[in-house]
Amino acid sequence: MRPTVVAHPAWVYYGIIPVVGAAVLLGVERASGWLLDLPWVPLRFALEGFEALPDPAASLVATAIGLAGGAVIGAIGRYEDLRLRVDGKAAALTLKGKTHTIARTDTSAVFLDDDHLVILGRDSTELARLKSDLSDDRVATAFREHGFPWRDEDPYAAMFRRWVPELPELSSAEHALLKARERALAKKDPDDAEELRRELAKEGLVVRDTGKSQHWRRT
Repeated sequence: MRPTVVAHPAWVYYGIIPVVGAAVLLGVERASGWLLDLPWVPLRFALEGFEALPDPAASLVATAIGLAGGAVIGAIGRYEDLRLRVDGKAAALTLKGKTHTIARTDTSAVFLDDDHLVILGRDSTELARLKSDLSDDRVATAFREHGFPWRDEDPYAAMFRRWVPELPELSSAEHALLKARERALAKKDPDDAEELRRELAKEGLVVRDTGKSQHWRRT
C-alpha cells in the first residue's frame, strides 16, 4: 500500500492566502481617503503613501504588497502546521521544520486529545504530542489503513490525576518541574512548557493540560 500523506494542500498557503492578502490591501488602498478622515487610524503613513500615488500605480503597489505579505504569512503557516506521512512501517510527523519518525512496532496507541495528536510507546510513554488542525477523519483513516493501533480516546485517561503541590506520590524534583511548567503556562511560553514536559517524561511522568490545570500519570 502506498504511503498516505495528510496535510493542508500547498495551494492554500501559496495561492489562497496571498490572493486574500492582495484583496484586503487593495480594499484598504481604495478606502484610504475615507480612512484618513478618521480621528485615529493605524499605519497612517502607509495610507498617506497610497494617497500620494497616482492611479493605477497605487492599486498595483497595494496588490503587490498584499501578495508578498500573504505569501510570507502562508509560508509561516505551512512551517507551523503539522504534516503526516504514514505507511506500514512508520509515521513521519513534520512540524516547524522538524520531522519525528516513529516505527509502527514501537507504538501502542494513537489518538487525538482535543487538538493534539498523541502517539504512545509500548510502556505508555508519549512518543509524540503535537498540535494538529488536520481533519480528524483523515488522520484516523491514515493510521488505521496502515495498521497502527488507533484509539478513539486515550486508553490511560482514567489514570490521570490533577497536580497540586505537595502530593506525597510525587518527588520534590517532580514537583519542582511541574511548578516550573505551571509558571511557563501562565506566561504563555509554549516552548518552555514543552521542554519541561520532556523533562517530566524522563522522570516517568506523562502530563496533559486541562484548562489551566495540569494532570499527570505514571508510565
